[in-house]
Amino acid sequence: MIRRKEALMNDVKVWHWTGWFGLVGVVLFLCEIPLYLVGVPVPPINDAAAHSQHLANIRVVALTRVLLNMGFYVCLMVFTAGFRHLIRRTRSDYEWLATLVFGAGRGWYASIDRARGA
Repeated sequence: MIRRKEALMNDVKVWHWTGWFGLVGVVLFLCEIPLYLVGVPVPPINDAAAHSQHLANIRVVALTRVLLNMGFYVCLMVFTAGFRHLIRRTRSDYEWLATLVFGAGRGWYASIDRARGA
């Protein structure tokens, strides 16, 4: 049976989770950048056969980029939620700043998600 105090999420745990998700998010983002530079140049879009062959050749790299991106977005969501909580608990008069940071993170995620057509 789990004791009640062990199951509760306190501010120190939120602080640690927020920090770890922020660090992991940065690492995932930095690991993703070189994957956009790997491979041969993209052929012109009007050459359908060459373009489809290029997409077939980079399928593993593209899948890896997508999976790293998904992990980055999960880390971004957890980080912004935890950061908002920590700002509100530290200085309740800065709740407007906490909400602004939280909304900016969500807005960035939504704009990137829509730009990719997902």
